Amino acid sequence: MAILSESFLLLSICGLWKPNTWSGWKSIIFYLYAIFVFFLHNGFVLAEILDLFLSISTADERIDTIVTLISMLAVTAKMVGIYATRNDILGVCERFDSEWHAPNPDEIQIQQTCDSNFRFYFFVYTSMFEMAVSGNTLGRLRADTPAFTLPFKIYVPYDYSSPGVFRLTVLFEFLAVLVASNIEAAFDTLFRGVMVQICARIQMLKRRFEVSVDSLQKMRSEKSSDSREYKKMEQELFSDWIKKHNAILRLSDDIESVFSKVIFVQYYLSSFVVCTTVYILSQTPFSPPFIGIGGYLFVMTSEIFMICYSANQVTLEFADLSVAMYNTNWFVLSIPAKRYIVIMMTRTLRPIIFTSGHLVTLSLESFKSLMKVTYSIYNVLKN
Repeated sequence: MAILSESFLLLSICGLWKPNTWSGWKSIIFYLYAIFVFFLHNGFVLAEILDLFLSISTADERIDTIVTLISMLAVTAKMVGIYATRNDILGVCERFDSEWHAPNPDEIQIQQTCDSNFRFYFFVYTSMFEMAVSGNTLGRLRADTPAFTLPFKIYVPYDYSSPGVFRLTVLFEFLAVLVASNIEAAFDTLFRGVMVQICARIQMLKRRFEVSVDSLQKMRSEKSSDSREYKKMEQELFSDWIKKHNAILRLSDDIESVFSKVIFVQYYLSSFVVCTTVYILSQTPFSPPFIGIGGYLFVMTSEIFMICYSANQVTLEFADLSVAMYNTNWFVLSIPAKRYIVIMMTRTLRPIIFTSGHLVTLSLESFKSLMKVTYSIYNVLKN
């Protein structure tokens, strides 16, 4: 897809998004690969669940297993969300293309800047995830533990005390967490990309209003505001603007319905993981595992922050719309045009707010509150 192609490519690599152009034998190969990814991920999840019930572990080992398991369950929620809302996601992205054409250089520049910024964010965010997961796994392997100790404690129905079997089991764990990290990155960048596209459309809407006012001002200086041509142009420009404004509101509602449930699961599971990982980090001496856990904590915190920041950015961008309208030369227009503008500015007072399961507003204030709760829980666990 032209919009957010990087995220969709990563979803395809993770076996979650079959390219629309693939058919025949390509389609069969993709579905076989998707089945492999499904069993790889869920096999790891099942092995951790069995370990909790069937293995004898210390309290710290159980906490570590629970944290990893919850992180993997969050990935499972994202996989289910992608499968369940594929058509809705396609519909949203197609509307970005069909309902918004960039007819002038200013809007083309806005779109190009938006795409360029997202591309940079995608590569940084994905690289950060993969390095953190790889570092965490390698740090666990280099820990001062007995020989043939797996990086992640799981239950397997065989003896892995021989070097060959041990290496294959470690490879299974590494592939499972690597695929999971890429699914996390693909979903998060997709959500971030959709938010960036909404912001770009709001910026285009501001620019269209400025151009409309300038065009009406120029035409009024040449013709009377009572002329038929002026009234027709006035009606066409403002009608187009209102249609685009309504399109943004509909898009935001559809985006929330698509992502809200998965973000709800992600928000609360990641919150628990962050709280518990802070405690684990405080109990770990400075060593390779400490560095790996620290990188993992940074990534999980960044994940929640980017979700809240992206939604907050749309809210602020839309709230600035009425200010941008007021800062134009609206006062030189005709009385009917001013009445149109008053009505339009009134419509912009309805804010765009994204929520997590209709319970928590996604904003920087929510992120700050979460960090305060994390610190409080850490103090409770520590004492």
